[in-house]
Amino acid sequence: MIFAFFACEKEGVYNPKQKIKRVYEEKDAIKVLAEEWTWNKNLLEKIDYYVNNKIDHTERYSYEKNRVVKVEGNYYYYKVSYDGSMYKQVDLYYVNRLSMSYVFEYTGSKISKTTITIYGEYIPLKSGFLSSIFSKETISTIGKLTAEDNRSKGSGPQIITITFLYDGDNVKEQVLSFVTEYFGQVYSTNIKMIYDKYDTKVNNPFYKFLSEGIATTSKNLPLEVREISTTVLEGFEPDVSTTRIQYTYSLQKNFPTEIQEKIIDEDNNMEIFTIWYEYQN
Repeated sequence: MIFAFFACEKEGVYNPKQKIKRVYEEKDAIKVLAEEWTWNKNLLEKIDYYVNNKIDHTERYSYEKNRVVKVEGNYYYYKVSYDGSMYKQVDLYYVNRLSMSYVFEYTGSKISKTTITIYGEYIPLKSGFLSSIFSKETISTIGKLTAEDNRSKGSGPQIITITFLYDGDNVKEQVLSFVTEYFGQVYSTNIKMIYDKYDTKVNNPFYKFLSEGIATTSKNLPLEVREISTTVLEGFEPDVSTTRIQYTYSLQKNFPTEIQEKIIDEDNNMEIFTIWYEYQN
């Protein structure tokens, strides 16, 4: 889910006419409740996350001057700082210890680079506030980059950099880079995500990143994405793999009601995931 947690008087930008009430996802070919959103007038107050039809955890949002400054989960919380109206840094604390930091660099109003520092074990929070900053495929890729890191605990933080290139108002490429040590050998992984195709509609601004917010996204919804992963380990040939991601959307009044994600690997194996959105009346 792409969302900017700000509020202003202009309806349809930060104060949407349609506010999400529930989010459903497909699990074992069954449509199940995944999230329930609670609003305090035009500000998001909390999101309840469900597992097996029971609340698994909750994220609660705190604001100053109608800008989110803290998001609290069960055992974690985010602290948010700004440079003017744009995000400067987001810190994730897990059990009261700093776990991850996200630092943003801009070219104009668009993010050109993000540096992610992981101080301990990567915490794979794939939904909630983190998904207001990065796309679903980006969050998944961050997890892939750290999955095979078997360094000792005393070896220092992990650092991932993400660089963005734009074609007008759409992201055309992002590259995630990670260097680490594996059984005494240094290896590097670059994952390039190429956005080959977007739709032609101007999306409701509630469902995209805004120039006054994080601006890491695009004017239009992506239809096709290629993920090219290259891993280089000293003394071995580079390992290259390619995955394709295809999206289809069902919209009502320019708001998504259903999003289908089709993931196709280099062997043409395919997985399909579907998510549904229900809005307040």
